[in-house]
Parts: sequence; structure tokens; C-alpha cells
Amino acid sequence: MAFNLPGFANQTAATNAFGAVFLDVDLEDRTAIEFFGLDGASLGRFFAPTADNGLSFVGVRFDSAVIAGAKIVTGKRALGPDDGGDIDVVAIDDFIFGEPIAVPEPATWGLMILGFGGVGAMLRSRRRPAFA
Repeated sequence: MAFNLPGFANQTAATNAFGAVFLDVDLEDRTAIEFFGLDGASLGRFFAPTADNGLSFVGVRFDSAVIAGAKIVTGKRALGPDDGGDIDVVAIDDFIFGEPIAVPEPATWGLMILGFGGVGAMLRSRRRPAFA
């Protein structure tokens, strides 16, 4: 799932923290959240601790808003009455996340760089000494 700015379905967003509460994690190394950066590269996969008939929490926090998406894997089967043995049915109760911030689109970055280049060229031309 990619993150969007709340209220703006087409505006990409990023956050510095994201987590979830899982219910009834029975199997190790199965239920997890994988986080993705702005470039789509994985920032790591983090597994939920087991808690038979209890709650587990998985969450990460970075120093800056680098999380642009997440993939959540829960148990081995969809919610239903079949839970036990090698069948693990896991539910998600809550999502916790840091304040999302808008991520400029590539075209916006291009215009911004072009603008900085224009301002730099203008400042440079003003500093040239006039020859008499």
C-alpha cells in the first residue's frame, strides 16, 4: 500500500513512523510489515512476536519521513473459524503512524531545480564587474 496525503488521493505522502497491533499471532516469522522508501526500495521487513490469543505490536520510527508505503502479511488464512495447528488466523486492530507529509512529484522537483538554476544564473550575472 502506498501512502497518500489525507483528503488527496493522488498526492503521494511519506511518514517517519508506522505500526500496527495484531491479534492472535501463533506462528513465528509469518506475520510482518515490510516498509518501502520513496524510491520503492525495501526499508526492511519486521515480524510480529507470537502471542497466542493475545496482542502483538510491530512498528518502526525513522528520523525523517522516509516511509512511503508498507506491505502487511497476516497469518496463513483469511479470518474465519479455522485457527490452530499450522493454520494461523491473524487480525489487525489498529494502525499507528506519524504525521504524513506531501512528497513532491518528479515534475515538481524538475521545476524547482530549474527555478534554482535560474535564480543562481541571475545572481551570478549581477556579480560580474563592469569593464570600463
